Amino acid sequence: MGRYVIPEGVQLTPILFSDACRDLPTTRDIGFPHLIDMSDWNEWTDYTQFHVADSIATFLWNWDKDQFRLFFDLSRHDFKITWERPCGMDRCFTIQQIGRKVLTGFRLPKYFAKGDEWTPLVAFDIEGDGRWTDSYCYLGSSPANSKTWGRIVSWKILSNQLWDLERNRGATVKVDHGGLKLDA
Repeated sequence: MGRYVIPEGVQLTPILFSDACRDLPTTRDIGFPHLIDMSDWNEWTDYTQFHVADSIATFLWNWDKDQFRLFFDLSRHDFKITWERPCGMDRCFTIQQIGRKVLTGFRLPKYFAKGDEWTPLVAFDIEGDGRWTDSYCYLGSSPANSKTWGRIVSWKILSNQLWDLERNRGATVKVDHGGLKLDA
């Protein structure tokens, strides 16, 4: 995305939100989670409008609506999803909710990294009204940089349609509800 070149004459398509879930209305302000209408998604969708809250909501909704509901039930203290596939740079993706904090990102394969390296790991706080605010980025970045890196995480989730396990051959999803582990 850093060298994302838009050909001359191409207009970026705005993101459209879906009304499929009444708990995430399209009328709420940016910063609140929304479902992205993927029926209009294309390679020229305006990535500057990406927000991690929307990407995570879209991933969970399209992958498993029961897990979507459990994730957004803030009375639960701990919830973790790990998406993995056997090959590729982006082969481990994690979403973790601990209380009112959400951490998400992609982990580099061991042969590209020393230990557990994230590209990136971004964190958000869920406010009392449900709005997500930038907390920090693993890279030690400022909130402005968290937004940039959050857009990269969002782009990877949406462009690869990570919820589609058939499209992402060999991908598996593991869910941990505070010690109760489930494989999907």
